[in-house]
Amino acid sequence: MAGFGIEDGLRHPFAAVAGFLVPDCTLLADRRGASVSVWLYGLSDLSWAAAVLTDGVPQSTVFQSGPRRLWDELSVAYRWWDGMGQPEIRRFGLTVDGNGESIWLDDPARPVRQ
Repeated sequence: MAGFGIEDGLRHPFAAVAGFLVPDCTLLADRRGASVSVWLYGLSDLSWAAAVLTDGVPQSTVFQSGPRRLWDELSVAYRWWDGMGQPEIRRFGLTVDGNGESIWLDDPARPVRQ
């Protein structure tokens, strides 16, 4: 779970990826000793998720509620990013035209999400 970028969310490359793969969501984290409390909040509905991640412990209990399963969405986004070789943010691009916006990886022909 530490790979989620929770420790250093503003500089970790996954933070940006999570921002566009898990839209309308905000993440808050608070480290206290060997544990990090993490909360995800839906910005467009009443969805939320919470967990306490402990250093050296590979699993944690996650609580979530609402119409969206935010932790599940974050986990899917992380697996996608990890499966793509953990690309750095400079490999992503944004195209904005009359049809809207499209985020892509390496090439505009490779949209990240439709």
